[in-house]
Amino acid sequence: MKQQDTTLKFEREYNEQMIFIINRLTGMAPYAHEFTQEMQDPQMLSGFISAMQNFMSEVAGIQYREWKVTYGQDTSLIVEPGNWAIGVLAVKRETNEARSKLRKVVAEFEETFHFLKDETAINGKLFADFDKYVRREFIANRLTKNTRIIAIRRDAEIEELNLSIKDKFEIVKMMQVAQEGWALEQLASVLNASFEEIADTMSLAIWLDLINVIYVPNSQDILAVSPGSLKLLFSQKNSRPLSKDTLRVIARLDGRKPLKRIMEILQIKNTDQLMGELGILLSSGYLQNISIEKRLLLLDECVLSGVLQVASSKLGVETTMRYLQRALDECLIEHPWLARIFMRREMVAYISLDESVTPRDMTEIGESISVLLDVLCKFLQRRIGKATLAKLRAVAAKKCNKKWERYILETLL
Repeated sequence: MKQQDTTLKFEREYNEQMIFIINRLTGMAPYAHEFTQEMQDPQMLSGFISAMQNFMSEVAGIQYREWKVTYGQDTSLIVEPGNWAIGVLAVKRETNEARSKLRKVVAEFEETFHFLKDETAINGKLFADFDKYVRREFIANRLTKNTRIIAIRRDAEIEELNLSIKDKFEIVKMMQVAQEGWALEQLASVLNASFEEIADTMSLAIWLDLINVIYVPNSQDILAVSPGSLKLLFSQKNSRPLSKDTLRVIARLDGRKPLKRIMEILQIKNTDQLMGELGILLSSGYLQNISIEKRLLLLDECVLSGVLQVASSKLGVETTMRYLQRALDECLIEHPWLARIFMRREMVAYISLDESVTPRDMTEIGESISVLLDVLCKFLQRRIGKATLAKLRAVAAKKCNKKWERYILETLL
């Protein structure tokens, strides 16, 4: 039996290789984009995915909500079926962040191009605006002031690209000035431009494979280790060992605390090397930003905790826990995910998640918590009063919305 390679490779590469969308009704892939130039023809891959989808449907008798398949030596095809479209993302390493973005892209495609579902011959020019949406999801939203340039294709024939005159001008101007090793903040300063202006042009240059960057995170970002990556990151066989600070930070990544808080706990002062290494791991898919579904779930968890804390201050911990147990007993059969709710000190509710929980699962868990809250409040209002409880619940929601607003809005705008 071939032994699995546990050597961590630090190629400066993007995790995402290609995205394409298959029309389930025709088996064709009307939309595709290559993030790198190494993948095969999307129409060939669409036939492969369609055959796999049909095979699994026939064997299991159901349509799988989500699945993946290994393709080649080091590529996985993440598959997200919609109503009539199937999204496929080729990646080096599967992450919930990538699957979440693919879900959004499939939903947007079905909503925008619903009139194309019965068409076989499609003009690619229809997708110019959709390109911008996909580019924003997979590139623009990941750019920060700390994003670092690592390679520039100065020999690229910009004039041959299908771009507007303005876009060509902005890209040429940026590529003439930019230097490997610069952060976007430095580039913006030299060009006397705002970060937003530079980020827009940079995302287009990355999209066209003209510039390669490392997505260095912000200190406020919430990161998690990608499924299966921990044994690679901590293996003694790493060809390039990580720094001590980076190893300590990775060990504490829980998908809940911002990097800044973790660095404060570990008393890390010099963060340049740390953030650079985290950026390489983030760009390559070993680490990930938490998905929008996880962020919304943490918001729901916060509201539940807030209501429990208010109730315990009025009724006592023991009585409040008794009402919570009654609510859980009433909801658990129809919402089994609620069995994963545990309590910490000071009446803090905690949803236990492992790496097998997908973004779709997290949405379902969030909906289950909302049902639980409604049932819990139905019990509590008999003791606290309906009007009073509604006001206290609104205060808890407002407090949690303020806490998580930044993390949710940055993925939606």
